[in-house]
Amino acid sequence: MSVTPDAATAIFAAALQHHRAGRLAEAASFYRRVLATHPTHKGSLFNLAALASQTGQLDQATALYRQVLALAPEDPDTLSNLGNIAAAKNDPAAAEGFYLRALRARPDYAACLANLGSIQIRLNRAEEAIVHLQRALDLEPQLNAARLGLGTAYWNLGRAEEARSCFEHVVTAEPDNIEALGNLANILGALGDHEGALKRLRIALALNPEWSQGHYNLALVLEKIGRRSDAVLHLRRALRLNPDYVEAYRGLANLLNLRGRWRMALALLERARSIDPNDAETEFHLGNIHQSRQEYADAAAHFERAIAINPAVPELFTNLGSVLLALDKPEEAVAALHRALALRPDFTFAWNNLGNALSQLNRPKEAAEAYRTAVKHDPTFAIGFINLGNVLRGLGRFDEGLAALNAGIELSPDTADAHNNVGLVLQAQCRHQEAIAAFQRALAVQAGHPEAMNNLAISYQSTGNFGEAIRLYRDVVAKEPNRSPAYFNLGGALQLIGRYDESVGVFKHALKIRPDYNAVYPYLCHALMQQCSWSNLDAMIAKMLANTEEELLSGAPISVSGFGLMGTSAPMDLRLRVANYMSQTAVRNVVEMRDKLVFRHVPSPDKRIRVGYVSPDYRHHSVATAFRGLLEAHDRRDFAIYGYALSPVGSDDVTEQLRRRFDKFHDVSALSFQDAASQINADGVNILIDLAGHTRFARPEIFALRPAPIRAHYLGYSSTIGGDIMQYLITDHRQIAPGMDRYFSEKLVYLPDTFMATTRADVAAEVPPRSEFGLPETGFVFGNFNAHYKFEPRLFGIWMRLLKRVPGSVLWFIRGTPTSEHNLRREAEARGVDPKRLIFSDKLPHRRHLARQKLVDLALDSLHHGGGVTTTDALWVGVPVVTVAGESPPSRNGATLLTAIGLPELVADSIDAYEALAYGLATEPERLAEVKRRLAANRDVKPLFDTERLTRHLESAYRIMYQRWIDGLAPEAIEVPALPPRTVPIETDVGACAAAD
Repeated sequence: MSVTPDAATAIFAAALQHHRAGRLAEAASFYRRVLATHPTHKGSLFNLAALASQTGQLDQATALYRQVLALAPEDPDTLSNLGNIAAAKNDPAAAEGFYLRALRARPDYAACLANLGSIQIRLNRAEEAIVHLQRALDLEPQLNAARLGLGTAYWNLGRAEEARSCFEHVVTAEPDNIEALGNLANILGALGDHEGALKRLRIALALNPEWSQGHYNLALVLEKIGRRSDAVLHLRRALRLNPDYVEAYRGLANLLNLRGRWRMALALLERARSIDPNDAETEFHLGNIHQSRQEYADAAAHFERAIAINPAVPELFTNLGSVLLALDKPEEAVAALHRALALRPDFTFAWNNLGNALSQLNRPKEAAEAYRTAVKHDPTFAIGFINLGNVLRGLGRFDEGLAALNAGIELSPDTADAHNNVGLVLQAQCRHQEAIAAFQRALAVQAGHPEAMNNLAISYQSTGNFGEAIRLYRDVVAKEPNRSPAYFNLGGALQLIGRYDESVGVFKHALKIRPDYNAVYPYLCHALMQQCSWSNLDAMIAKMLANTEEELLSGAPISVSGFGLMGTSAPMDLRLRVANYMSQTAVRNVVEMRDKLVFRHVPSPDKRIRVGYVSPDYRHHSVATAFRGLLEAHDRRDFAIYGYALSPVGSDDVTEQLRRRFDKFHDVSALSFQDAASQINADGVNILIDLAGHTRFARPEIFALRPAPIRAHYLGYSSTIGGDIMQYLITDHRQIAPGMDRYFSEKLVYLPDTFMATTRADVAAEVPPRSEFGLPETGFVFGNFNAHYKFEPRLFGIWMRLLKRVPGSVLWFIRGTPTSEHNLRREAEARGVDPKRLIFSDKLPHRRHLARQKLVDLALDSLHHGGGVTTTDALWVGVPVVTVAGESPPSRNGATLLTAIGLPELVADSIDAYEALAYGLATEPERLAEVKRRLAANRDVKPLFDTERLTRHLESAYRIMYQRWIDGLAPEAIEVPALPPRTVPIETDVGACAAAD
């Protein structure tokens, strides 16, 4: 039976009554009765759809609303409700479409405007959402749903105060609005008002104790104020109320991990993962725990899975970059960090981590820019300033680096690393006393800070306090027995004070910890050479040279010094490349300083050219022995002579003797590079001479600052300094043979005769008996009084053959370490020679040493690093020396000395010829006697010991250099013309300046 229109109206009215009274089933029944006979009854369709939606039957509701739309295609209420269903089904794009259609039909539809704003917040379009939410409030100021949405939009945009105002307004209007209370609590917590946040959350939970999210949010606030135990209780309550609450699992896992219960934390995160396998944040937290445990491969896998789930989260790429860096994959780390920054260009941590990765890739300029960007985006980011300062230090931009580090310290004064890095900047500028203070501040902040202890030891070592340096190095390795660099530094300090046997064990331990620690090999090689420990020396030297080639090829910092190559067969091109690197490093250390200093270079105010000599060896040292005579012979009418001492080990009686012979003398050992250079410039030095080269305690940085217009190396090194630090290098044609000049970066100044300075030393009148030194009463005495590191197995084999071929002969050495003597005796025995035929004697004062040297019949020079003062000592007392002219300047010392004394026939051109020459002289007494007679006759007429002649030649070189500068001409190679040969013997006038070889 059909229902009449009047009856349908009555039934619909009854349905509405049931609906309003909450009797939903009865209402639905009545709506269906109307629709049974009037299927197009719009009100019944609409309300039945609303009931279906209210009871969660979203698909049925959608179908019914679509029937309404067939009757009224632009009905705004229907469109708005369809938007609500799409939003509930997590289809925000469809929801937005329905809301926009509804608003086209009714632009002043406040509730729809509020819903549109809410959905646009979900679509991350908060700015658009604010426009619609504010319009809704303009239409209906009491529409709290719109104000809640507006607060959320403001919060998402970082406009916390405006968000708080919105939520407070809602809470005032509706004190029991749990959503508003929760949101307000979140904002208050973020703004640091934790008590206010706790108050609102407790009100909300009093209203609804079963609100699991409220317990979760309360736990977050409690964790922030350090009440972690209470936070754990609320997280567990949240999980009891909602066992599938993924966020609560993550929060609880985080707190347990902080307590060290990482296994339980991982189990909780795995539980969250089983609930929602596609939750990126859970993977993120798993990655963080593995990262904190240094399980970097596992961490990377979790971060990569998180990225696969949600590639729009910059933190995921940032953390992935960090672990890739820890896995020594800096290129991949850079790529990940760039993706993070593409998502969030102002992400401070990503910029900082990018700087770390670029630093590891040895791209310091790019790293500096990354750190600069990090602190630009967050001027309170202390570690960014500290990292920036450190990388600027490596670039030689010390003033900028120091400013950045001090900014970091101002932000975080209790950061030991920052004080340590300040010390490193000061240390690099040779400001060691200030550096010591900085390292001590780091240790005051963090007692036992290993880097600060190690670096403090380096500065102590650089200022001559070797005992304190060694104590600190030992403390570092005691605290951190796997810190290979500390062992390396300890070995280097022991080596500096001559404790070579100890240093070998320390260096080997450093390599045991880290076999690829290239820096150890040169020092270990030198220590083994000092020990005469040759069993594996060739392999060690080959490894050192191979490392050097690889480092130079790759652009990595090189681990060998120029001096470290002197006693080896390293080719000349490698020596030049190493020297260039060392000089470039010195320049980089001071380039910022040099650009700021304005040194004026003016001609000497009087006719005297001002020459400054810089040396760390104005003490008992072979350089001082050789240099003294030249210093005394300088013509003070034409030259003013200035001395600058660099030795951190202090002065001695030789220092005082030399000090009196300079026109001015300054000990600049404790000065920074800048202050030392400023002193030289203030003295008006025209020609600055380096007497050290790349030897210990030298400071090429002073020369790189260009305090004088003319800079040259002379005497102490004989090999290229590299780069453009020096304009000239003073030598002779025997020391640097034809064709070798291409391996020098300097313009060569060739002196006639020889470049070697000698001093006509005092010799004790009494020659001691052989028995005093354990020499046989009869028998031939070979001698080599060089330091033992100059010995090498090939030449030692020749010496042993000579002993076997010359019956009754012995070989006399200066005493080395107990190990070197033991090893030399063992090597002799292995070659069939009675070890007792090797004689070792203690060092003596120089004049007595010279007297005993007369007991030697024939001196045998070393190979790769020939004798200097050792050879001149022998020649001065009348002992012939046999040498071989090698392929590097250090191996040609003997060649220039013997040629200058008129005995070039004692210079062999091969080691076979060396052996034949020595054997012939040892077994042909008349031949040896003739050589000795010529040596005695030549001593006072040939150039070697004619110090005045050498000085005049050197002064001629200085005049030419000076005049070229005055004339505005660039440096060029110089051939100094020779004075006429001497025809009258030199009057012997010896002083008392002594030296240890």
